[in-house]
Amino acid sequence: MPSSWLIGISTYLLHLVQEKHVSWSVFNQTVTALRFLYEVTLDREGVMVRIRCPKQPKRLPIVLSLDEMARFFAAVIGIKHRAILMTAYGAGLRHSEVVALRVEDIDSHRMVIRVRQGKGRKDRYVMLSPRLLALLREYWKVARPTDWLFPGVVPGHHTPASQCTGSVSRPPATRA
Repeated sequence: MPSSWLIGISTYLLHLVQEKHVSWSVFNQTVTALRFLYEVTLDREGVMVRIRCPKQPKRLPIVLSLDEMARFFAAVIGIKHRAILMTAYGAGLRHSEVVALRVEDIDSHRMVIRVRQGKGRKDRYVMLSPRLLALLREYWKVARPTDWLFPGVVPGHHTPASQCTGSVSRPPATRA
């Protein structure tokens, strides 16, 4: 294989990073696609051996302050959506796990929440804080759910994950 091809590939990848400012995932996908093109489609082994995919940068998540979290939960419209978001935040659950909770999954005596078939199709228990229990009791008094903790519009089904987006009120837009 001519070394000019390798120089051309390297120049193109450098162009993607320095001039196009592509994300890590786009760069990684490009390198993988070129590797597939040369090694599988064109049957030219060893062309892309010297070009490696960089490691994905690891960044710390943005952590909101207590005041910011209080303002966020205060902006949530309706007790049902506030309970869903506070359950996800307070118990560290995924959105799909929260909306799939049943009333009997809340164990107020042991102060735990049972998560059925979460990530990896595994059951687990998570801690239930007294503050979250108080909110869930307040929600239960208003909604009186029987089977699903957060029932959906369709009887016998839980709230779909897509229905909970847009439950936070936004401040009115200001004119320029």
